[in-house]
Amino acid sequence: MGGRGYGRVAAVRYGDPLTHEDREDLFRQWRELNQQLWHAIERHALWLYERGHKRISTKYLVEWARYEYPIKAKGVPFTDHNGKSHVYCINNNDTALMGRLLLELHPELPIETRRHA
Repeated sequence: MGGRGYGRVAAVRYGDPLTHEDREDLFRQWRELNQQLWHAIERHALWLYERGHKRISTKYLVEWARYEYPIKAKGVPFTDHNGKSHVYCINNNDTALMGRLLLELHPELPIETRRHA
């Protein structure tokens, strides 16, 4: 799902970093393009909760989807602010977006997201 050249790493390398709004839009497009995978991530989080997990890490969910789920994610092509082409795929920089959405959909989940000072 991730890899070299995806997400913020690519955008910073080639110019201005993606804005928060850009990331949210790309994440939305990624979910639309990968509906089956997104629903699997959501079901996996609920499965963990039902089995008594006290914390659910969104980073773990990204890694689970990346390495354990049999269907690989499709990337979303985009052009950065400098006109360079890239392919967005969910990555570790987007775990907070995933966590907020999962909490919005399932407030009972004990989602763990990155915390900044």
